[in-house]
Amino acid sequence: ANIQLVYDINYSLFVNFDLRKWWSLTFNGTATYRYVNGTLNGEAVYNSDFFGNLYANNLFLISKNLKIELGGNYKTPEVQAITHIQSAFGVNLAVKRSFLKEKLNLSIGMYDIFFSQVNRASVNFQDQSYQTFGSYDTRRLNIGLSYNFGKVKVQQRDVESTEEEKNRLKH
Repeated sequence: ANIQLVYDINYSLFVNFDLRKWWSLTFNGTATYRYVNGTLNGEAVYNSDFFGNLYANNLFLISKNLKIELGGNYKTPEVQAITHIQSAFGVNLAVKRSFLKEKLNLSIGMYDIFFSQVNRASVNFQDQSYQTFGSYDTRRLNIGLSYNFGKVKVQQRDVESTEEEKNRLKH
């Protein structure tokens, strides 16, 4: 037999607004309630847990040609049946600079600056007791260079269709 019942109830919130003319904030948060009930290896398993994720990104317009982004995320501890997952967080920083009348763009970004987005989990159930540690290559340095050769003109096409096609596409 295995876990027979898992219920998740989620709530997500996304907000994007300007705090100042030069400062824009994006926030995303998710809260989850999980209920687990069942049996595993003949023993009852029951738990319920609240957990969530938070993400915030700040965009700072230092000048017309310079932008800085500072973001971070946090994942709260959570329980998945018999597995206890520890919290994790990450901090990212990126700088974008424009040159040559905004035709040439250079961006440099450092992701997971503190190398803290690691997965840690543990199980203590019946005669099982173990801990896991998983680390991916989350600390990264990205460098981007782009050049805009000119404006792209988009032409709108005139499309002819019959009344039957127009009515069919309305739903």
